[in-house]
Amino acid sequence: MRFILILLFFLSSLVGLAQTNRLGSLPNPPPGQFTIGMGTDGILKYKLNNQTDLPFKIDPRYNNLPIAQTVSGVRSLSLTKANSPAVINTFEGRKSGTWVLQADDDSTSDNGFTFLRTANGVGYLKLLGPYVTPYDFGAKGGNNDDTTPMALVLDHCKKTGVTLLLTTVFKTTSPISVSLANTTGVLALGGNRLSIIGTGQSSSGIRYGGPPNTTCLSLLGTADDMLNLEGFRIFPTDVTAKNTDGLFVQKLANPTISRISVSYMRTGMTLIDVGEGIVEKCLFDWNKQGSYITVGALGVAPNGIKFLSCAWNSNSNYGVFVENGCTNTFDACRFLSNGWDASAPNRNAVLIWFASFNGAVSVILTGCYLENNRGPHTVHIQVAQENALGSQGGSTVLIGNTFNRFGVTGMSDVVNDVYFDPVNLTSSGPVHSVTMLGNTFVGYYSYAADAAKKRVVFAPGGNAYSNYVVADNNYYQYPEEAPTANFTHKWLTTSLFTTFTTAQTAIDVAQNNAIGNNSTAIAANTSSLTTVNAKVTSLSADVATNTSAIAGKLAIATFTSYSALTAALIADRVTASTYTSYTALVASQLAGKLDISTFSTYSAATASLIADKVAISTYSSYTAGVAASLSSKLDISVYNSYTSAMATTISGKLDISVYSSYTAATAITLAGKLTAAGGSGSNNTFATPTSTGTATFTGKILRPYYNPTDNVVKAGQFGVQPHGAGNTTLTWNAHHDGTNWVRDSAGTAGLLQKLDSELGLIQTVAGTAGLASGALNNNRHVKWMLDGSMYLGTISSAPGSTSGYKWGFDNTTGNTTQTGTATAIQYRLSALNTAPASATDTGTVGEIRVTAGFIYVCVAANTWVRSALSTW
Repeated sequence: MRFILILLFFLSSLVGLAQTNRLGSLPNPPPGQFTIGMGTDGILKYKLNNQTDLPFKIDPRYNNLPIAQTVSGVRSLSLTKANSPAVINTFEGRKSGTWVLQADDDSTSDNGFTFLRTANGVGYLKLLGPYVTPYDFGAKGGNNDDTTPMALVLDHCKKTGVTLLLTTVFKTTSPISVSLANTTGVLALGGNRLSIIGTGQSSSGIRYGGPPNTTCLSLLGTADDMLNLEGFRIFPTDVTAKNTDGLFVQKLANPTISRISVSYMRTGMTLIDVGEGIVEKCLFDWNKQGSYITVGALGVAPNGIKFLSCAWNSNSNYGVFVENGCTNTFDACRFLSNGWDASAPNRNAVLIWFASFNGAVSVILTGCYLENNRGPHTVHIQVAQENALGSQGGSTVLIGNTFNRFGVTGMSDVVNDVYFDPVNLTSSGPVHSVTMLGNTFVGYYSYAADAAKKRVVFAPGGNAYSNYVVADNNYYQYPEEAPTANFTHKWLTTSLFTTFTTAQTAIDVAQNNAIGNNSTAIAANTSSLTTVNAKVTSLSADVATNTSAIAGKLAIATFTSYSALTAALIADRVTASTYTSYTALVASQLAGKLDISTFSTYSAATASLIADKVAISTYSSYTAGVAASLSSKLDISVYNSYTSAMATTISGKLDISVYSSYTAATAITLAGKLTAAGGSGSNNTFATPTSTGTATFTGKILRPYYNPTDNVVKAGQFGVQPHGAGNTTLTWNAHHDGTNWVRDSAGTAGLLQKLDSELGLIQTVAGTAGLASGALNNNRHVKWMLDGSMYLGTISSAPGSTSGYKWGFDNTTGNTTQTGTATAIQYRLSALNTAPASATDTGTVGEIRVTAGFIYVCVAANTWVRSALSTW
């Protein structure tokens, strides 16, 4: 029944259609000879004069009925322009759409997304709305790589001016750069430009997995573009690397960048040659650098940009850096915890480099919240002018901002919240006006105030700039952190005034009386000053008189020598005997004024007087004059011994080498007074044998350091007497105690020993002083080294006997000989040997010969065996 109803419905429609349209390519049949029915295959058929069923067709040229197809189905159609339908609908998931016939377009290529061509070249353009999505160009979204679809859709949008709509997050793995072309014409003449709009920062964007040192999305304009970016985010696949950049915009005028979020990149957003735009409600967080804005090759300075309600949070270096721009406004923005990487170079929340060459306002900061930022300065403003000799100044405006420091250890290591840094401004340079109104500088979370960390600093720079004009109406929670208001700058601040009154129309009586009282006080003080001035004049006259009167009465220390008159005046007036000791002052006064050489002898009284008053140790050396003065005056023989104090006193002052001989008196005097410490011991005799003319010493020489430069005992020849049975020995850090060789001090020790007919070198490892050395006593030889390499030495374990390991040369054959086992990494023959003539050829046990074909071994006297060699 259902089939019959469908058929009746179709036929009834067909009757209506036949009244207004031709049925495609059918001849007009005679009445009663045209029939339509359903074939056995379920397809409508028609018959002419009861002939065979023919397929029923409708010519789309006349009825424009849509034909349902896939994209591949459209491409396979063999329709010509003459019989192609005006519209084709496709139903194929995200490729679905309506395609409109482009009969006159023979040039546009088939891209599979917005334009198709049939098998015989008929073109169809996809009917799109006011925007396109990456899905329209084959994107899949999610974790799929949509780099190609994103590049295609952006290319389409830049050419057509159609808006790109991001409906989800799309992943890209290569940088995408779009050069905005004005193919639709300049904006003033009705042209269109690319816009990118997302469904929201939390639901749409670009996830970038490209190589290091690349940029996710670059937009290069023509300076006539008015770019619009809105409502999406850019972030990397690896949030820890931070080695790629997010958004790069260049050469644009009046862009609108709204509700864009860039996170975990190297630099979140870069604007170059971009001016007079709006950046609003954007978030730049957890990047190395939040935003970098500067002038480029085009010369468009970043001027007049409005940053509205944006946030720069937790960027490890700086939050925002504006270079060579002016009159940029940050309104109701947030700067939180920026500059936390101590190794970063510009740890500021806001960094402004300002040169007043095309504008005079460095920055306008209003209603912003700046909290827990790190680094030296929260806001760093470099002020300068393009021409250092110019006269154009500038200004900075800070209104209603909150600067909050945290007190947690390791946080808020900021030194100054606002730091003005003049670059090339000189002390007589142009004025820089600073208006600070209603800003608050507070601390939180156990913050401890620090007077050394002023909240606002007006630095003088390298040229001692002092021409700031400051209006300060800020609130400082900690007064000690407030900037110092002094006369260095022109300064106006409410903190300098206790009260203000409104203008008065009449004179206040109390104030008038106060003024009168002050006038009286001023008059009285003026009279007092007159009196004081008269006294000063009188004192000046007294000074002149007194100067004459006190002549000759000044302290003796002011005279470098005494005249004969002075000597006569003080003669017998000051006697040394009246003083029990000399003070440091008197000693200083007498220094150089009394010459001891003028006295021939010292009396007993004088000796008593100067005892313990002038210490000989205060002089570093004796002059020739003093030496002459002391001659025969101090008799060394009166001392039985020298005290340690006197030894210190005369150290370095008397050189015994200046005397050619000692007199008998001197010998008697010195006897027992100088002792040679360390010279004690047995057999300490030194003599010169008449037979050889050389000196011999019996016993041990301790500390034989005669030459102070080389620290060695030098002689033309050393003759070493034998020790023990035929052993002649030269030692270092060791001596023989009659029984054993013993170390002198901790460390290694050694012997160079003539052993009967051999010369042996023996050295031990480090040991304790005073202990006998087994290695020395057992004659164990040690390694022989040359240029750091060992050429002869013992094996790792101690040899069993001194005769078991020997190495030497046969002076008859010239061959080396060795007892014991020889171990090496490789043995190499200098040449192949001559083969024995027979198995009984002359040979010694152990002899080995190698030829090209055999190895021969002598296993007994004149008995050889061999083994053949083969290749592989």
